[in-house]
Amino acid sequence: MRRNVTYSAFVSVGVFVALLLTGGVADASADPKITAVTIGTVNYLSPSRRQAVVTGTIACSGGENTLKIDSQVYQLQGPELAIGTGKFSGSITCDGKTVPWEVTVNPADGYTFKVGLATVLLSTHVCHTSSFCDTVQSGSRLILRR
Repeated sequence: MRRNVTYSAFVSVGVFVALLLTGGVADASADPKITAVTIGTVNYLSPSRRQAVVTGTIACSGGENTLKIDSQVYQLQGPELAIGTGKFSGSITCDGKTVPWEVTVNPADGYTFKVGLATVLLSTHVCHTSSFCDTVQSGSRLILRR
């Protein structure tokens, strides 16, 4: 009896290894990979100055995925700091080509953005499934104008 149990264990391990070698389980090469993220140097304010539109481009590989961008804009206004946040989520085809993106950023209550210099921080995620995302953190100085 002991011999049959040992033999069954070897067969089970052999089947598992065969599945791995033949692609019978998920292929890691299909996981998304961000190859480039850019942030536009000139971005635009709404007439009310309650929204800034931050733009840029992204390139990635890995097929059909979900693009998520979290953006924060910081602008020094005298002794105070105006801080705004924005999010974008949508589908993206990651085939190595450069794709434009834009995020609308709203300042915290009681603040508006002004024409001039600001700093933007991005957290860019390209996700194949909820369990795997490639993430790039980036930041840049930019000019807000109307």
